[in-house]
Amino acid sequence: MISHDYSARVNHQRDAYRNFKFGAKSSNTISPEQVKQLDDIGFVWFLKRRSSWDNMLKKLIDFKEEYGHTMVPKCWKRDPKLGKWCNNQRTAYKHMCDKKVKGARSITLERVKALDSINFVWNQKVHKETVIEVCF
Repeated sequence: MISHDYSARVNHQRDAYRNFKFGAKSSNTISPEQVKQLDDIGFVWFLKRRSSWDNMLKKLIDFKEEYGHTMVPKCWKRDPKLGKWCNNQRTAYKHMCDKKVKGARSITLERVKALDSINFVWNQKVHKETVIEVCF
């Protein structure tokens, strides 16, 4: 059986790597030398369940490079899954901030930091015109 301390340390390294990879401003980061050492022993950076989230983050980064912002609308026909995913992140963030919503899905602080590091827009209502431009 794997001890709790060991699994916590492995998760800590994975979180640090994501912060390093996506340039998140965090005290939990990892050096390139540490990445190499862990790569050399075959460390698994992403588990399958997290890969999906990281893949969507990569798609969002690609969207930002093309359009100059992160305001993917739910109606975006080119990649409806990305629009829905972004909306889900905004909803989860709202639930995290509003602790009154019992049993609601929220987002981890690590994911908030990753999205903040690419200037993710949490409230699209403020930038409604830009969202409409992407839809059409």
